Amino acid sequence: MTFPVRVEVIDPELDEVIRDTGRCEIDYHSPAGRGWLQGQIMSRLLSGLALKITPLARPRPDPKTGARR
Repeated sequence: MTFPVRVEVIDPELDEVIRDTGRCEIDYHSPAGRGWLQGQIMSRLLSGLALKITPLARPRPDPKTGARR
């Protein structure tokens, strides 16, 4: 399943969004999707920034097979 989310990078000292990636689809069940998410979180934490992930809709079935996971 993929999840449509909005990802924002926030500077906690200024309390403002410094990067908005817009809408993206994340597949939490695939190793690549989990790796991307973990990489985003770790790189922002090590930089002293915050990462805000906002779900935009319910999970969607797998686009290739149409099956729910």
